[in-house]
Amino acid sequence: MGNLKINGQLIVNENIIDDFIIDYYPKTQKEKNIANGNWWKLYKSGRLEQGGRYITSSTWNIVKDINLLKEYTNTNYSVFITPIGETNQSAGTRAKILSNTSFNLGVWGITTGDKVIGASWMAVGYR
Repeated sequence: MGNLKINGQLIVNENIIDDFIIDYYPKTQKEKNIANGNWWKLYKSGRLEQGGRYITSSTWNIVKDINLLKEYTNTNYSVFITPIGETNQSAGTRAKILSNTSFNLGVWGITTGDKVIGASWMAVGYR
């Protein structure tokens, strides 16, 4: 299969199409029960996606170091965070990469009355 081009512009690279999941976690119901919402997927290309959630009793802000299930090759990976809770407006989020095995998650309410009780997160990079 070749690259897909429209008007001479590369739209899809054939290497992306040929990429597929070679390993993942959790695989069984027992692992799902233990994983507590954490997961990872490893692709043929070495791309590693992993995610999870952190829940607390906090009602305003959260700062927590997250240890990744799988390590990345280096610290050049991205983290995406979605607040969990009730907010009057958008909650603030921050991810600070600490190492190839951990990052610091930050989530906070913007207005009085915001209730932020946790966050779901996803990290993407290469292994």
